[in-house]
Amino acid sequence: MSLKSRLLLGPRAPRGLSETNAPVRRIAAVTPSATGVERDSTTHVCAWRVTYERAQSVSLNKASDVGHILCARVDNSATFIEPARTWNKGREHRIRDGGRVSVTLSATVQICVAGGGCNILNNCDEHAQCLYDSESDEHRCVCDAGFTGDGNSCSVDHISCNVLNSCVPGAECVYDRSAGGHRCRCVQGFHGDGLNCAPDYSCQQNPNLCSRDASCVLGPTGAHTCVCNQGYVGDGSKCKAASKYEGNFLLVSQGMATLRIPFKPKGRDVPRPISIQYFQMAIGGSPEGVSVDWVSRNLYWTDSSKDTLEVAGLDSQLRKTLVSEGLVNPRGVVVHPTRGKVFWSDWNREAPKLEWANQDGSGRAVFLEGPAVQLPNSLAIDFDRDELCWADAGTKSIECVGIGNLVQRTVVANCSYPFGLTISHSSYYWTDWQTQRVESAERPSGKLNQGVDVPLGGSGKLYGIVAVPEHCHRQSNVCQFDNGQCSTGHLCLPNGSGGRSCLCGDNLDTEGSGEAPICNDI
Repeated sequence: MSLKSRLLLGPRAPRGLSETNAPVRRIAAVTPSATGVERDSTTHVCAWRVTYERAQSVSLNKASDVGHILCARVDNSATFIEPARTWNKGREHRIRDGGRVSVTLSATVQICVAGGGCNILNNCDEHAQCLYDSESDEHRCVCDAGFTGDGNSCSVDHISCNVLNSCVPGAECVYDRSAGGHRCRCVQGFHGDGLNCAPDYSCQQNPNLCSRDASCVLGPTGAHTCVCNQGYVGDGSKCKAASKYEGNFLLVSQGMATLRIPFKPKGRDVPRPISIQYFQMAIGGSPEGVSVDWVSRNLYWTDSSKDTLEVAGLDSQLRKTLVSEGLVNPRGVVVHPTRGKVFWSDWNREAPKLEWANQDGSGRAVFLEGPAVQLPNSLAIDFDRDELCWADAGTKSIECVGIGNLVQRTVVANCSYPFGLTISHSSYYWTDWQTQRVESAERPSGKLNQGVDVPLGGSGKLYGIVAVPEHCHRQSNVCQFDNGQCSTGHLCLPNGSGGRSCLCGDNLDTEGSGEAPICNDI
């Protein structure tokens, strides 16, 4: 027996003793088990440390630098001398805490000690190591680099703003001596906690902060901000005339063809195919619904083969999976840039529903379920009325519900088989799988308009449909300019409360090297 074992377990045992290091076991606070273990009233960790083989007598006492002797077990029989008690064959027995117990053995007994260092208890966090401390002459758990804690529990270190440049607009990264590290602090002219900074005064107090081609409006953070007027682009303090684009038409997907259908066909402006792709391939899955956040310049889509909700940057082409659990048959998807929300439909026949989450994937919840949601297909948002609308092939109707007040209404009933849905400034439009036409109704009354026959060129069912206006609806969020000050390798995604998350792309690579990139979610 080693000197260390003698220090832990008391006097040397008689000749014939041997040491073992069997696996650690846990003695739980439950009633005696089928093996006959007499349990303690609290939970202990028990390590079988020493085996005494056919000794005449053994003295067991408290080992102060390990803890107390917890229990013992024998393979034949043994008898307590102090106090008198019989140990039966094949049973484990509890020994009185802290006391000295002498036994006479006629076979083999194993001693279990409770307490002690991590080399005995094996109780370190998965992000820690069991290291020997020469000063205290004991083993203890020490968290790995990048983690903090007592070793039994370790958590990720907070990465300072001087490393990630994670301060919001209106804040700077400074060294805080009292905290012993860097933190974000609002600069002069702004106030807040450094994580959120608002100007001390805004265009509400000083309209001259806005460009002459901008208006002072209530922004998503609850503060007034300058927003360029319709037909102009910029940050509000500086605006320039927006480039003019063709608008006021629909784009409809039919098989291999993309069809262009004017809001009001007349003269030479008639429905026609503008793209026919004979060979098409979906990369990495089976995308169903697609929606663009034109403010943050991010593309969201649902995938019915992977059962996921994903996002990709239009400029960076970084992509990230936001939802990968609990989806059965995701179908339509639509984003609300100012609210920082993304909505999607799940065509689960057993429990169909509409769900929503923040655009960074956080705060996922069921938005609506019940009789009005049976086979929800495409989604669309009426920004002027603050409504979420959907085409339902089960109820055969176009339904809308207030995003803020949850007031629900049926816009159009008795549809044949509505699939795609979009909304213009004056009408609702949807594709119908049975009529094979683009149907429409007045907004917001729902009064039916005459349907539109699709032009020759495509084949098969009519799927997605989108309205292309002359100007995008005026929306804003914190990711609108300079990628929300998220650094390279990050997607800027609104977090639903006026802020943003900078998330690493799942496909981020280091110049095609295949090496693990250095990127941290903020």
